[in-house]
Amino acid sequence: MNDQITWLLESGEPWTRYRTLVDLLDRPDGDPDVQAARAEMTAHPQVQGLIAALQDWPGPPLKRHNDAAHPFNTLPVLADFGLTAEEPGLAIPVERLLAQQHPDGPLQVVVQIAERCGGRR
Repeated sequence: MNDQITWLLESGEPWTRYRTLVDLLDRPDGDPDVQAARAEMTAHPQVQGLIAALQDWPGPPLKRHNDAAHPFNTLPVLADFGLTAEEPGLAIPVERLLAQQHPDGPLQVVVQIAERCGGRR
């Protein structure tokens, strides 16, 4: 194993270890190391905090596209980690998100545009 892989596997972030096992080492879901990393990731307080933040979906209007604290940007982070709608705590927020999907496909979220950018009070 090369030094970079070893470094990633020794990371203090369980999502980094999980993605390394799955994406870089091509380990299957049934692999005990993958299962352990996934369990540690989903139980991690930061991941649980992100899931908790999604419970009031859709949350406040989006004021900046890069607002990392907004639920609209939190959900993709969890998806990148490998969590799915079947994960405990994600079914309802995902259902609410999909209920806002435009018939043409894009997901919709309420946006608040600042007055200086052409928005209304």
